[in-house]
Amino acid sequence: MLRHTSSEKKQQLDGIYKKLDSLFLKDILTKKEKDSAEVLFEKVHVILQSSLDKLTT
Repeated sequence: MLRHTSSEKKQQLDGIYKKLDSLFLKDILTKKEKDSAEVLFEKVHVILQSSLDKLTT
């Protein structure tokens, strides 16, 4: 699926995954960190959904 993702979107995903990795290195997340993770997961979903849409059209 990622081959249908632009290099710009792949770079965005890489940055998002790095942020998520740094968040989940902690044992306990604050409410703010949990909310931040939710936003990041939503961004990943939007990018991957866009790639999936390209596959089905």
